[in-house]
Amino acid sequence: MKYLFIILALFANTMLAADKGPNIIFILTDDQKYDAMGFMGHYPFLKTPNIDRIRNEGVHFKNSFVTLSMCAPARAGFLTGTYPQVNGVCTNVEGREFNQNKTPSFPLLLQRAGYKTAFFGKWHLDHSNKPRRGFDHWISFSGQGHYNGNKLNIDGRIVENPGYITDELTNYALEFIDKNSDKPFCVYLSHKAVHQPFTPAKRHSSLYKGETVPKKDSFFDNLKDKPKWQRVSLPPETLYRLRFNNTHETPAVKTPRPYTKENGSHPHTKDYLRAIAAVDEGIGKIYALLENKKILDNTVIIFAGDNGYLLGEHQRGDKRVHYNESMRIPLIMRYPAKIPADSTLDQMVLNIDVAPTILDIAGVKAPEIMQGESCMPLFDKSKKTPWRDAYLFTYWRDLIPTLPRIVAVRTDRYVYTTYPDIDDVNELYDLENDPHEMRNLATSPEHAEIVKAMEQKIEELKKETKYKKIVPRPRPEPQWGVQEGLICDLEFKQGLNSKDQSVIANKVKINNGQIVDGLNAKALRFGDDTSVSFSWHKEVTPDKGSYVIETLVRPSSDGVICAQGNDYRGLMLFIEDGCPGLMMKEYKFRMQFIDAQKSFMNQWVHLVAHVEQYHNKISFWVNGKRIAKEQMMWPIHGVHKGIGGLTLGADPSGKIDPKEISPLKFHGDMQYFKIYRQKDLSSIVAKAQKLALNYQNGKERIQK
Repeated sequence: MKYLFIILALFANTMLAADKGPNIIFILTDDQKYDAMGFMGHYPFLKTPNIDRIRNEGVHFKNSFVTLSMCAPARAGFLTGTYPQVNGVCTNVEGREFNQNKTPSFPLLLQRAGYKTAFFGKWHLDHSNKPRRGFDHWISFSGQGHYNGNKLNIDGRIVENPGYITDELTNYALEFIDKNSDKPFCVYLSHKAVHQPFTPAKRHSSLYKGETVPKKDSFFDNLKDKPKWQRVSLPPETLYRLRFNNTHETPAVKTPRPYTKENGSHPHTKDYLRAIAAVDEGIGKIYALLENKKILDNTVIIFAGDNGYLLGEHQRGDKRVHYNESMRIPLIMRYPAKIPADSTLDQMVLNIDVAPTILDIAGVKAPEIMQGESCMPLFDKSKKTPWRDAYLFTYWRDLIPTLPRIVAVRTDRYVYTTYPDIDDVNELYDLENDPHEMRNLATSPEHAEIVKAMEQKIEELKKETKYKKIVPRPRPEPQWGVQEGLICDLEFKQGLNSKDQSVIANKVKINNGQIVDGLNAKALRFGDDTSVSFSWHKEVTPDKGSYVIETLVRPSSDGVICAQGNDYRGLMLFIEDGCPGLMMKEYKFRMQFIDAQKSFMNQWVHLVAHVEQYHNKISFWVNGKRIAKEQMMWPIHGVHKGIGGLTLGADPSGKIDPKEISPLKFHGDMQYFKIYRQKDLSSIVAKAQKLALNYQNGKERIQK
């Protein structure tokens, strides 16, 4: 009876919170700069009357920032009120998604408190459009979606929608509000706009034509005192080659992009700004509906951007980095019951503060794991609410090979940035005297004490926020449904017949092979017309689980040892300049290489390639020694039947890496070729170490 009473009391409190709580509308745009709102005045011609109305009738969080300037991590922060190192979402491309059992989202908590909840638009976590916990109604597209024409998942049903997505999402949100206006609701409206390709609605395609984009000092930054990595310009064919990264001279300065009155120093500035127009119009429609339903003043309206964006500042586009235009976001809120109209807060507010603020307004207790703080106490001017004077900004390598890991601290006056994994200069900017971050003071003797204090602050914040160099995935590895252990075992002891220990043994075809003496066994000699081909099989693909290739070869020329894929994605082991290498490819020219530094031409060499798909790591072992373990910035997805099977001795498509490896044929001997699904490589490495070759007087023998 006692426990029943407690349960009933909790239920009553929950329902009471829902009955009294206001409606919540959270509107999120993608890649919108903090100053890309009409009332900011940076672009004198930019008109956003409805965004401006939220600000005029509510509060502008003047100094609002994101803890990691990238779509998925920023969105996870908004939803969970936690830093990336806590919710586990620290990159875009790995398909990470926070675990609601550990870091629940504010919509889930509102739903439990009795709110009707709905999500519309870009989710971008795990790249799937399937419905998520915490939402009674769900409409989303996969990944980034498209500005025109999308396959929408509407509560588990796929629906073709040909319309302009900004307008369509607004219409879906209006429909939900209209049907649920008699009860507390939470709408999470997550626009694709203004993400690239910056595509305005047709009705806005000529907006602002002829208007002048204001000049900015940072458009003309020649990067002279910036870190070297910012001045590196590698040609596309070598951009992803680890052993080529240090072979190109770094210029002392980099010539800025040309400035034009029409677009500033970014060719698509006007289209970027035009794409905001439909978002603003949608907000106007939401305002009208709330007024018509007489629930406007009982509705919290929050408008934010997921991260900042550089439109030519410091010669950059995109976000990710630590500069003001990247880490600073638009954030405004309207709720007349508790927020004074036309107010401004100067305190440093983060994206992770949004979730606890919403829960505070709704009367729902925030879980202890939330690291953000409710902003509501800041409106009580009779009290001096303690607040942060600095915050930790981070970046883990993702998508852009030349951009290193970043750990930075921003205070009211300074931003100090470090690059823990590379030997390069750090950056310190005095924002009070240098708001455009043009003069790097990190090496200035006069600022040595400030640098020391900032480094100390970074260490304090890392501890406080539970920072990790390597962020564990928030969910356990899924069951891939593939066989574990040895799945392919080709040995050439018995001539051209493979051993019957392979799940694909009956699908192996050997062409024009010649059997020769190998290393204490027979080997297959590859010539111009020799190849071994595997038909496609779900077990022989690198896109699931832990995938290991082991082979023992003796190359007599450069060429492709094995390959699977086409011009879009694939895997390849190769010999170039006598050096063995491993290459992974996803999305055409997004390639990643691990290259040995030593030639093994005409020598037996044992190779192991390890692809940890779920953990996004690739490792390459040569003669029992791991030469590199790299983060795989572009995980391999969907190696389906159309990609084709695996080929030994050639790249039959000729497209996996058309610019680099020549010839595409492998010449040399192969004693065996094996594929495993296993995480522990100790037995394979031990065998390799036993096979390590020692050359004396030009004669090979096994090292005992």
